[in-house]
Amino acid sequence: MLKIIVIVLLLCAAKKCNAAKIEAQQSLGSNTATKKPNAFKEFWTNHTKVWTAKSTDMFHYTCEREVLSNMNDTGLQITTYFDVKNSFTLNWTFTENDSITCTLSSNVKLRRQIIYENGTCAVLKLEVWSRNDSGSQENTYVLGQTNYKLVLDDKKKGNVPADCTQQYRRARGKRDTYKVYRDKCKNIEKKSQ
Repeated sequence: MLKIIVIVLLLCAAKKCNAAKIEAQQSLGSNTATKKPNAFKEFWTNHTKVWTAKSTDMFHYTCEREVLSNMNDTGLQITTYFDVKNSFTLNWTFTENDSITCTLSSNVKLRRQIIYENGTCAVLKLEVWSRNDSGSQENTYVLGQTNYKLVLDDKKKGNVPADCTQQYRRARGKRDTYKVYRDKCKNIEKKSQ
């Protein structure tokens, strides 16, 4: 009798394992068939340089432009320039929800999300996430700051489409906005060469 019970248990366990394996294969297949490309990958496939027109970040700077340095299937590298001489380069990883993330340190992570895009401009949500270095085992980050910015394709610099302005206003709500792109930016790249 004990042998029969053991055999029945083994058969049931084998059946459950096979069912789980089939479910996992089906869910993997359905994800790859319906998964759309990351919006940042599509955006940077169609642009090599964008200019920041407006931002809710109160850091006073002008003539911010971002240039795609490199891109592959998992992420991209963007160099950000301010005015004539200042720049930095960050490596970003494509993530879900049309977002990219950049880990600055073990305690600070940046996240960007495209909330509107029309081919010539985009509205981005920028988040700074931080983790307290208290020695706890939890791998949780806390949202520290959220900003929004409106970026323009290099060919559109200085001419913000009305739909982008409207989407930017909707995203930022009542927060103050700062004009980053100014007329002097038109010739700034000639000065830096």
